[in-house]
Amino acid sequence: MPALRAADHAWGYEGTFTFGRCAECATLVLDPRPEPAELGAFYGRYYTAEMCAAYGAPYRSGKKPEAAGVLDLAKARAYVKQQAATGHPFARGQRVLDVGCGLGGFLRFLRDETGVEVRGVDFDAACAAFAREIHDVAVDTGDLDEQQYPDDHFDVVTIRHCLEHVGDPAAQLAEILRVTRPGGYVHVEVPTVGLLARVFGGRWAFLQPPTHFYHYRESTLRTLLEAAGFEAIRVRRPWLPGELSFSLLQLAGLKGVIPLIVLPADTGWKSAVKVLFGLSFLVDLPVTGLLGALGLGGVIEAVARKPGG
Repeated sequence: MPALRAADHAWGYEGTFTFGRCAECATLVLDPRPEPAELGAFYGRYYTAEMCAAYGAPYRSGKKPEAAGVLDLAKARAYVKQQAATGHPFARGQRVLDVGCGLGGFLRFLRDETGVEVRGVDFDAACAAFAREIHDVAVDTGDLDEQQYPDDHFDVVTIRHCLEHVGDPAAQLAEILRVTRPGGYVHVEVPTVGLLARVFGGRWAFLQPPTHFYHYRESTLRTLLEAAGFEAIRVRRPWLPGELSFSLLQLAGLKGVIPLIVLPADTGWKSAVKVLFGLSFLVDLPVTGLLGALGLGGVIEAVARKPGG
């Protein structure tokens, strides 16, 4: 029996999609998944020229990078703390790879904060062009296994909000293990079913069919990491604001919510949506903060180590 049938409200793709629930681990699994040849069309709204222009506008406006990329800066600083908690903090000269790096802002600030050497990989060539121009970050285009990075090459690999898009997560983690040096670390961040997912159902912010194939449980992610050969150090649910605000807009029936929020408002209605989104954050911040503190949020964060070193 399907666990959930839902439309896509985040990006506005047409159709209804079905998630089943794994009988063994309770992971939500998109079934059926799009064929590989169809995926390009389903990612077509992620990094359009208009979206990239909107993302780049704060940097091109003359704002200080720290103000223009405040969210990426906050995420980079959170990962600095997370890595330091392992007892092996980021250090100048270390090599860091971000898998599914998007536009590269996280890597820019991680480099600037720590002095590490950074590299990204993403399937979308628009990300590579943007990251070079705006952030001076090198991004390789294509799947991870196509890059043929050397064995034991990276000190730390991060894969944030990417593993849920991967058809074969076990193979992806095995490749990450291969390119991570002995004693090196992987940081994984994925959406998961929490309290707000149960409340909003098919209108939940992070559901996002058909590009999200899996919504893992903590135990599933730990098992995947250990089966790949990593030693899981910590698996937890951190605070990630925005989950409630986006869910509320989707509950209201809006479709294509992410472009509505990111792109400039060219009508009064779109301006009103942005205002409502901003006002909703006054509720979102304390609610998602409380859910994070209680371990009921919609994101899992895992840190694992490759044996040896």
